[in-house]
Amino acid sequence: MAGYERLRRSSDFTRIMNEGRLLKGSMLLIRLAPGLEGITRIGYAVSKRNGNAVRRNRIKRLFRAAARLQETLPASTDMVLVPRTGMLAEGIKAQDVAAELGRLLSAKGRGAR
Repeated sequence: MAGYERLRRSSDFTRIMNEGRLLKGSMLLIRLAPGLEGITRIGYAVSKRNGNAVRRNRIKRLFRAAARLQETLPASTDMVLVPRTGMLAEGIKAQDVAAELGRLLSAKGRGAR
């Protein structure tokens, strides 16, 4: 996955969820926290309340595809993507998720909370 790396350690997820800035969209929540110099890392927090294993894995695939579709991701940032109920709708495509991800990340640059 060019452009970013995956978050894997539980301590990283805990740090970002506790200290990170929250960006809210209709399909996903993004928690952002400062990360390692020059490296963008992304993690996905998809719980059992989002459905069975098939549905959870589809959400994670959509998140990965949306991150790959992004032209630019914030440098030196760790982020955790969390699905909202809008992700459970049928017919959601990676382009839809990528558009929302881009919109939220660009709003972050303008000072939105």
